[in-house]
Amino acid sequence: MSAALLLAGGALAGGDLPTGIEMTRRDARVTASPNAGWPMSAMAGLLGTRLEKLGHYVLGAELPVADVPAIDHAAEVVKTTTVLTVPFVLGLQWLCGRLGWRCRRLARCRRFAR
Repeated sequence: MSAALLLAGGALAGGDLPTGIEMTRRDARVTASPNAGWPMSAMAGLLGTRLEKLGHYVLGAELPVADVPAIDHAAEVVKTTTVLTVPFVLGLQWLCGRLGWRCRRLARCRRFAR
């Protein structure tokens, strides 16, 4: 969900959506963390920059390294994504309530996992 929300926010903030989708598909599983690679690879593509942790992983290897304008653009992507995320989470919580799912956390909701 985080990568999808970042891609949506990035598209609204003027990011490169096709490259974001491509990097997410290709590089999401490059990192050691099973979760971190998804949003990081999406952001690398949206910004058109390489994100790297020396000796560990490279996301968007063929892209140029991040510069100050890319960092400023990343902040705009995060702000826009936050604006999208709040109503998304509230809507998801409302939907769970309407469907009678009694869960405090979506990940623990057994009916949602089916």
